[in-house]
Amino acid sequence: MNKKYIAVFLLLFSSSLMLGLALKNTVDYAMLIAYGVGGLFLIGALYFALTQKEGNPQK
Repeated sequence: MNKKYIAVFLLLFSSSLMLGLALKNTVDYAMLIAYGVGGLFLIGALYFALTQKEGNPQK
């Protein structure tokens, strides 16, 4: 189950960067906000990657 969370957080990271690029001409500091939110999503993916148990994979 954790692998699904990792994939979701990585997709959210990339979508936040794409949204920041799309809004950079209309919203002030859009890329800064996108990098901040993307960093939080990367930290979430890292958390689930590190807490995953290696001995018994879950289905």
